[in-house]
Amino acid sequence: MRNQYGESYTEEERKWARKFFKTHKLAETTIAFNKKFGRNKSKNAIHHLCRGVKTNFYTKEMMDFLKEQVTITNNTWSKITKSFNETFKSILRKPIKVSALRKRANDLGLQTKIHRNDDFVYIHPAKWKIGDEVIRTKKGTNEKYIYVKITDKFKDDKKCWQKKHYLIWEKHYGKVPKDHFIVFLDGNALNCDISNLRCVPKSFSIALNGGKSQDTYYGLGEITDTYIEILKAKKTIREVANE
Repeated sequence: MRNQYGESYTEEERKWARKFFKTHKLAETTIAFNKKFGRNKSKNAIHHLCRGVKTNFYTKEMMDFLKEQVTITNNTWSKITKSFNETFKSILRKPIKVSALRKRANDLGLQTKIHRNDDFVYIHPAKWKIGDEVIRTKKGTNEKYIYVKITDKFKDDKKCWQKKHYLIWEKHYGKVPKDHFIVFLDGNALNCDISNLRCVPKSFSIALNGGKSQDTYYGLGEITDTYIEILKAKKTIREVANE
């Protein structure tokens, strides 16, 4: 076999070098190779010959050390890896990572022993409980709404909370249609009493804001409620006329 540098090796030399390299350093492999086959190859040449061979290997001494370490109570993988690299520093080509050593141990069925008191179970307390209320300000505006925590099932915090006025409305009248939204008659978004809430089509938003005029029909209490009923009546008339 001839490589890109014009160096040739027999199949026996190739197999022997790659096998020997699995459990020895590059310098040791180079010396042993030259001695066995009467060659004068450099470390770079042998390294190229053994390219692709995994560099980390585990001797019997290493495995015995690992088996002993995992039996020590409260010995973490970080501590085991540090001790492992220090103990076999002269053998290892480079320090072994925690994940690699742990994977090797898992393949062998080795697990660390962590001391736990059966009489004590620690549960990390949630910051908010289901049913808790918080006031949040909408980004980009000064609008403030009351949010209620409804579940702990989702990692995404936004999915765990819902606006209180929507919950109040749905409790009395069912789910809000997608093309509708809830308005506050008195203009106070923190007043979630059902008497202060109205469910209106999103198309009413412009009209409630007065359209092109500077007048607004939001937050006027009974006037807002009456104007909403007028808009609903006009919408019904248009739908009948179109039919």
